[in-house]
Amino acid sequence: MLQLSKYAYGNARIRAMKSRLLTPEQVAQLTDASDVHQLFDILKTTPYSQAVSTALSHPGDKKIFERELARQDLATGKKILAFFKGAERKTVLLLLQRYELDFLKLALRLWKKRRQLEAGDFLSDETISHRIDFAQIVSASSLEEIIALLKDTPYVEPLAEKKNQYSEKQSLFLLEAALDRDYFSRLVTHAKSLGRTDRAVLEKIIGLEIDIENIRWLLRAKKYYSGKELSSEWFIPGGTHINQHKARNFLSMTETRDTGGILFGPFERLSKFAGDDIPAIEKFLDMLLLGEIRRALSGYPFTAGVIIGFLFLKYRETRFLVSLYHAKRLNIKKEQITGET
Repeated sequence: MLQLSKYAYGNARIRAMKSRLLTPEQVAQLTDASDVHQLFDILKTTPYSQAVSTALSHPGDKKIFERELARQDLATGKKILAFFKGAERKTVLLLLQRYELDFLKLALRLWKKRRQLEAGDFLSDETISHRIDFAQIVSASSLEEIIALLKDTPYVEPLAEKKNQYSEKQSLFLLEAALDRDYFSRLVTHAKSLGRTDRAVLEKIIGLEIDIENIRWLLRAKKYYSGKELSSEWFIPGGTHINQHKARNFLSMTETRDTGGILFGPFERLSKFAGDDIPAIEKFLDMLLLGEIRRALSGYPFTAGVIIGFLFLKYRETRFLVSLYHAKRLNIKKEQITGET
């Protein structure tokens, strides 16, 4: 009865929101669109019509479509927040923080390039989980100033830990990897505070996503940095199937195409891909994760699985549309587009 009272109303509303996600047929149509104009024509018939209208009214702003998609997602997330309280509400907030983290990483890249802000920069003026002035971060004079600007946010600790290494190597990768590791660590820790059923759902999805993020890094490390040892700087702990021992085993193999080190569990089918065909592998990995998310959505309705599954799907659908938009704009072949929904 407790599970029923916690989730009945909110999950019913979320399932209604799920019906507004793109269908597989729509995804296929969008992927096959010949250019941005055809892409937008198809999207006008979907719940993304407002984002398209906004983008068309600002033809010189190449980032406004991304910004509008994120704002739609955040508006949906705020509606979902109103349905829950306690640990369930914190689950929603943590999943929405992924957008905040994306904005922060972008701000750091702009800061690193010493680039002036433009109207089309993909920065949000909304408070997601913490009050962050991204414009101030971009114009900051040093990493120390950025850390001070992020006071009272969870992003201070991972950046402060890498401050000296960044000063030595000037590698933004160190900062982004530290932020990712911290974010997933907080998700894993939060999952342990949930009830048994909710914990199992969140841990299963998070564990698989961590595995997939680590595989992405492994493939790139092997292709572009052959012979380098696995670094704890980027490896994300907490995955379901892949640990540092298996990752080191994979990197020790001499052939770029050899994926034997990660051919186990749900990743066994990676053997059909060439090890250097990263776009095809990433599509397969995305489909694997989406299958797990959809199972969470189709299970017992009175758990956090509905919240978690929907927010993961929404985030990945937005990522897919952003990738697709830029691919059509730059005439990239559809086979190279990742972020499949």
